[in-house]
Amino acid sequence: MNDLKVDSLKRARIVLFVNKYKGSVKISDGGLGFGYEIDVDVSKTNIGLGLYPLNFYLDQDIQLSLGREFSYLLEEKSLEKI
Repeated sequence: MNDLKVDSLKRARIVLFVNKYKGSVKISDGGLGFGYEIDVDVSKTNIGLGLYPLNFYLDQDIQLSLGREFSYLLEEKSLEKI
């Protein structure tokens, strides 16, 4: 904590990001002659903006940033295979 400098508070960070998530779920059940299987593929894409006005440099490799992130869902797809 000795390396915390007052001038480290003067630099604000602005971050623009795009996140793309993909995943799948497979559910199956069977019984006496009957059964089913559901397979779902899901993907979604977000775009966002991060505003971090408070940044603390605790060490050479450790930075603590405090602020807000705003994101918007661009696309969401789900494909179900029965």
